[in-house]
Amino acid sequence: EHRCALDLGCGSGHNTRLLLEHAFQVTAIAISEQALELCRRGALNARVEWADIREGLPFAGDHFEFILADLSLHYFPLDMTAAIVKDIANRLVPGGLFAGRFNSTGDAKYGTGEPVRGEPDLLIVNGIEKRFFTRECFSKLFGPPWTMAALAEKTVCRLGFRKVIWELVALTSFTD
Repeated sequence: EHRCALDLGCGSGHNTRLLLEHAFQVTAIAISEQALELCRRGALNARVEWADIREGLPFAGDHFEFILADLSLHYFPLDMTAAIVKDIANRLVPGGLFAGRFNSTGDAKYGTGEPVRGEPDLLIVNGIEKRFFTRECFSKLFGPPWTMAALAEKTVCRLGFRKVIWELVALTSFTD
């Protein structure tokens, strides 16, 4: 039996392809039709679908062993981010694993935009709303039913630029 994975905000499909290579049955979602087309071309064996996670995760009834969000959960107000994280917990099988990468307040772009909706860490950067996360924010978002297995702030090269991000791995013991 195949392990099932969900790639939230799949972009061009790089992570989708990696998951396929590691024997996952992959569902990849994004809001950008351009990203979905790129993902479909490179990940032929994946289920690739349009979805807006602000409206809840799609495919009601589907559960996953692994859910990945690689820099795709930082576009929302904090209450919406919390609702999405709760939805992720509900869609993982008990003991399922979530891995995510998030903008850090340590990044050079933090503080370069105007705050939105009175949230100091949600800024308009280059015309796009982006949230920047602190370590404390993860404690609030990933309380029970989550167990954080790893949380690290790292500097990476993304699209040719230096970027400071958080990498998080969390398990859920959530049961219906």
